Amino acid sequence: MTTTLGKPQEKTLNGHESETGLKVLIAKFRRSNETEAKSPKTIVWYDEMLGVFLAYLESRHLGTYLGGFTIDTIRGYILYLQHKPRFEGHPRMPAQVGLLSPKTVQCHVRVLKAFSFRLQKEGYTPENQLQNLKMPRAPVRLVEPLTPAEIKKVTTTDLSSRNGVRSQAIVVLALDSGLRAGEIAGITVGQMNLAAGFIKVMGKGAKERVVPIGEVQVVKTSSHL
Repeated sequence: MTTTLGKPQEKTLNGHESETGLKVLIAKFRRSNETEAKSPKTIVWYDEMLGVFLAYLESRHLGTYLGGFTIDTIRGYILYLQHKPRFEGHPRMPAQVGLLSPKTVQCHVRVLKAFSFRLQKEGYTPENQLQNLKMPRAPVRLVEPLTPAEIKKVTTTDLSSRNGVRSQAIVVLALDSGLRAGEIAGITVGQMNLAAGFIKVMGKGAKERVVPIGEVQVVKTSSHL
């Protein structure tokens, strides 16, 4: 046992002090994610979620130290999230009527579990503190496909202009392939093989994959090009 500022500090089995600040560890977590080439959006998402967690600890005077990062603390945090109004404390959005959705609560917990795994992996904790933490339940809703009339409505545009042809090609590609908006925005001509009917797409986690496209999409894309 060592002391800092007169306060005893228990060491973990791996020799790391329980009084290590979570802010320092979260900064290290960010650097690890950056060196692993995680997407900027993912890194910002982690930062925002962990920032809300730190604010919760500080507002309740729970201490922002490694020793306080326990499954019981996280369970208390989950209860707080489940009763938290939407956008409360958000830097850009005003608070709204209604609570955080179960899916949003799951996202917060998922980030904390990833952080906990990294703490154990890099030797800051002897074990994964949240390994046995179950994810809070969220309803699973089926996505209803668009009807033929709805598809016609969203693909109808002014085809006399180049922008109209492009817009229709983009919408048809989204419907045909299920690609994310960010993935579609990043497609270049060199990634397209219209003769073979596929497009190479760089997705989340810098993972490239081949996406087949139908004949209608080939015609729409060819018209734009």
